[in-house]
Amino acid sequence: MNNHPLHMNDDASRSTSSSSSSSSWSLLPRILSGSIGSMAVALAVTPLEVVKVRQQAYSPLPCTECGSTIHNGLLECAFPMDSTLRPRGSTMIMPIGSGGTISTMVSIFKNEGYRGLYAGLGPTLLMSLPNTVVYFAAYDELSSRLRHYHDDDNDCDHADNHDADSRATAANAYIPLLAGSTARLLATLATAPLELVRTRQAGLPRGTTGVGGMVDEFLALNKSSGSISLYSGLAPTLWRDVPFSAIYWVFLERFKDALSSPSESTRFLGKWGGYHHVVERGIDRIPPAVEAAQAFVAGAAAGSIAAAFTTPFDVVKTRRQMIMGQISATRAATARQQLLLSDRRLCTFVTSGAVGDSGTFGQMRQIIQREGITGLWRGNLTRMMKVAPACAIMISCYEFGKRVFGEVTL
Repeated sequence: MNNHPLHMNDDASRSTSSSSSSSSWSLLPRILSGSIGSMAVALAVTPLEVVKVRQQAYSPLPCTECGSTIHNGLLECAFPMDSTLRPRGSTMIMPIGSGGTISTMVSIFKNEGYRGLYAGLGPTLLMSLPNTVVYFAAYDELSSRLRHYHDDDNDCDHADNHDADSRATAANAYIPLLAGSTARLLATLATAPLELVRTRQAGLPRGTTGVGGMVDEFLALNKSSGSISLYSGLAPTLWRDVPFSAIYWVFLERFKDALSSPSESTRFLGKWGGYHHVVERGIDRIPPAVEAAQAFVAGAAAGSIAAAFTTPFDVVKTRRQMIMGQISATRAATARQQLLLSDRRLCTFVTSGAVGDSGTFGQMRQIIQREGITGLWRGNLTRMMKVAPACAIMISCYEFGKRVFGEVTL
C-alpha cells in the first residue's frame, strides 16, 4: 500500500532554502499530517486493496485429483465428487478474484457486504502511525541532511558553473532516490507483521474458517509456524516497496518542481502554477493550498509510474502470504469437514514452488511458466487505481498539514 516538502530546482539558492525549511519542521506536525493522510487513504482505497489482493491471490493451480482449477480459497475443491456433475478440468464457475476490478468489487459486496470490502482496515489503520512516523520523518531528515552535505561540498569546491550545474542535477536524482528507499526499508521492517495480517484478512472471504481478528491472526501464525512466520513475504515486500519508494520520490520531486517552476511552461496553469505566484505576484512561497494541489497531481502521476514497475513483486508477496493463510485455515477446518467428504473433496493442488521455497525470482519464473508474463501483472490495473489516489491524498495531506500544523504548533 509518501512525501516531503522540497522543491528541487536547478537554482542553488532556492534549493538551499528548501533544505533549511525542511529541517525546521518539528516531529509533531509530521505525525499529525501524516496520520490524517493515512486514515483518509485507508478509508478511500481499502476496497481497491481488497480487490487487488483477491485478484493476485487467484492462481489457476490444477487439482491433481479432478483437474479443476476452481477452489474456495482454502485449497478445497468447489465441485462435488461426482465427476458427472463437473467434468474433469471444468472451469464453469469462476471464483471471486478472477474477474475485472468492478466485477470483483461487486461480487465481494454481494457475498460479504461492506465489511468484506473493508477487510483488513483494522491493521491498516494500526499501521498508519508507526509507518508515518518512520517513513515520512526519515525521508525528511535524510533528504535534508543529504542536501546539506551536498551544499557544503559545493561550497568547498571552486568548480565552474557547468560543473556545479551537473552536480545539482545529480543531487536532484540521487537524494530522493537514496532517502526514499532507505526510509521505506526502515518503515517496512517496522510494520511487516501488520502488513501480513492485512493481506490475509483482505484475501480470504469473510466467514472463511481461519479468518479472525488481528490478535487471533497473530496467535494462529505464531502457533502454526512460529514467530518467524510473522515476517512471511518480507523479501518480496522489500523488493516491492524499496524500489517503489525510490522511483516514486524521484518522479515526485521532478513533477513538483515542474509545477512550481516560475518558467513560462507553467503560465497556462494560472494560479495553480509557479509562474503566477513567483513572477506575476512576486512572492517567494507558494500558498499551502496551491502546494497541496500540486503535490496531489505529482503524487498521483509518480505513484502510477512506481506501481507499474513494481507490481510483479507485489504479486509474489501476495501469493506467498496468502498460501500460508490457506494452508493454516485448511488444517484448522479439516477436522470439522470429515463428514462432508462424501459430498466434497479436498483438492491436492500442484503448489510446488508456490509457498516460497524457490525465492522471489524463482516464484516469478514459475508464475511465467504457468500463467505467462501477464501473470506477473495480475491485478496491476486495480493496483494503479488504488495507488494513484492513495499517493495523491497522502502527499497532499502531508504537505498541507505540515504547513498548517507547523504554524500553530509550538
